[in-house]
Amino acid sequence: MLYLKAESADKTDVTLQQQITEQFSQLHKEIRLLPAQLLLSKEQVNELLRSINNCTLQLKQPVQNRVEHKHHLHKGIWIAIALFVICFLLSWGWLNTYKSVEQSEANDIKYRYLKIIGNEWLLNLCNQTDSMYQKDEELFRIKVQQGEQYFLQTGELIHPAGERKKKQKK
Repeated sequence: MLYLKAESADKTDVTLQQQITEQFSQLHKEIRLLPAQLLLSKEQVNELLRSINNCTLQLKQPVQNRVEHKHHLHKGIWIAIALFVICFLLSWGWLNTYKSVEQSEANDIKYRYLKIIGNEWLLNLCNQTDSMYQKDEELFRIKVQQGEQYFLQTGELIHPAGERKKKQKK
């Protein structure tokens, strides 16, 4: 500031110097206030210390990773399993139907053979059987099933007696 106070002949230079000295004095005041503005308040410092302490405590405790294994099948696998089961059931049903059709065809051929080759008595029996079946199909079916059951039961009773006779012959 000493340099600025040099005497000058012009008044304009003097006023310019005064303005410059005022600006410098204001700048000097602002620079003196700057450290006060930059300093943190005690509350802010305490809050910052608390948060640092919390962070250090959290870092001291290791993070526990819990791994859960979830096994699941995707939709595609479930669809494939369902299609496999459906194909298996359809194949099984088709095979059973094929066997029953074969059995029906065999029975048809046997019956037709009996009608062609049979004698008069056998032809009369076949015709009577046909007429009884056509008269009441359900009753005819029930009587046939009852007859089969009777033969199975008597066969089970006769079978042990037949085995005893075979043992006696041996």
